[in-house]
Amino acid sequence: MRFLPLAFLVTLLPAATPPIAVHINVQPSFMDSYQLLTRKTPYTFTCTALAFDAGSKKALVRASVVAERGKTKTEKKTNGEYAIDFTVTINKDGDRADTRVAVQRNGVIVTEQRNMTALTQPAPFGRQ
Repeated sequence: MRFLPLAFLVTLLPAATPPIAVHINVQPSFMDSYQLLTRKTPYTFTCTALAFDAGSKKALVRASVVAERGKTKTEKKTNGEYAIDFTVTINKDGDRADTRVAVQRNGVIVTEQRNMTALTQPAPFGRQ
């Protein structure tokens, strides 16, 4: 009987947050694996952020944006108790992407990552 209050308290505590890993991908939109007839505008970049459980590799939440040169795009997504806030800025020359990812669990930030990625320019059509 003396352990009953302790057992009650333990059931109220939230489960521990697993170690979270974040994967960010930035690529020219023309390299997307699937293109519809209405093609994305040239000089755009498809940017994705995936937060996953580092141990089990289970995806927790994902966000994706299509960003233009010289613009900033933000996407917020929620999946169950997890939420992701993904912001991408492509500089005006299109040779650098600055990203910020914040992952929340039940409204509390569990990981945040900022990244600067150098982008290479594709060769002009007809030149190799």
